[in-house]
Amino acid sequence: MASAVASVVSELDISNKLVALVSDNASNNGTLVDHLETELQGASNYSGTRWDSTKGHIRCLSHVIHLSVMSLLRDVKAIPRNVDIRAFNPGDQTLTSEDAEAFVADGNKEADELDDSGIVDSTVDLASAIDKIRKIAKIVRSSPQRMELFHDTAKSIEDYYEKKALSLGKRYTRKTVKNLILDVVTRWNSVYFMLERALEFSEAIDSLTSHPKVKIFRAYALSKADWESVALVCKWLNYFRSASTMMAAEKYPTLSFSLRIYFVLIAYVSRLEESLEVQGSAALEAGIHACKSKLLEFFDKSTFDSEYYYFATILDPRFKDSLFQSSDGLTSSLFSEDWPNQTKPYPEEP
Repeated sequence: MASAVASVVSELDISNKLVALVSDNASNNGTLVDHLETELQGASNYSGTRWDSTKGHIRCLSHVIHLSVMSLLRDVKAIPRNVDIRAFNPGDQTLTSEDAEAFVADGNKEADELDDSGIVDSTVDLASAIDKIRKIAKIVRSSPQRMELFHDTAKSIEDYYEKKALSLGKRYTRKTVKNLILDVVTRWNSVYFMLERALEFSEAIDSLTSHPKVKIFRAYALSKADWESVALVCKWLNYFRSASTMMAAEKYPTLSFSLRIYFVLIAYVSRLEESLEVQGSAALEAGIHACKSKLLEFFDKSTFDSEYYYFATILDPRFKDSLFQSSDGLTSSLFSEDWPNQTKPYPEEP
């Protein structure tokens, strides 16, 4: 691959104009940039290049966010531990709830499970509220009859609230009943949409798990504490989704946002680490710690290797040095005292 890239760079005669190569965080891309520098230096038309493969490798922040969020989800038991969290589809950043509604379960084994059966699916982690929601979504979506049962249940709840509001002389805006969403475990944005939809229709889900005749849902009932933890994780995912969407822009450069996004996300998970709601749950605490560790890992790799992040931030007239002036102590915790003096001198023009 390095030879192919070097060939194109040489053919276009831009080897001395190459500044940076942007990629995701796969280890083979690190190998690529190392070999590319060697290939360019060995080219017959080589006349010196300003490109340094170490600091000229810009890591995709959207992929870093993906790795961080997937680490969080894995440790809160929202996804199986054997899921490859490195699998990344850039299109996930533009995923919508309508897109997520189209996802279907592999095999649809739930279609063969009987409504009056109380047998528990051994593949479901009953200690995970999110895994129970995933199973409920699979059951509901496994047949037209179960989908109808869910819709009828949700409509009955809306009827109740509408009637109650009218009796009090108040107006009530009915919710449009929507299908439950089933996630794809390698796509964290779909997990967000699954949880968001489940929270929207939590009362209908609770009605199904306590249904007097349909027993198939009972083993996956969610407690009040379960719903509270689901709401927390959903809120966190929405925060990361906002950052990921910003970095997915195609019509304007985003490198100047990178440090700011790193600072904002690291500060956010640091606050979560100190919150009582996280410290009261071993699983949530482990998830937030894993997320923060991944963010810090790639922040260190990116900012130690390359000063381009600083250049882009300071040269952006919207930011200049404001990030370093108003980071509420975060700068000192992320950088050593002499960090401004540790950047490597920019190579001289050949």
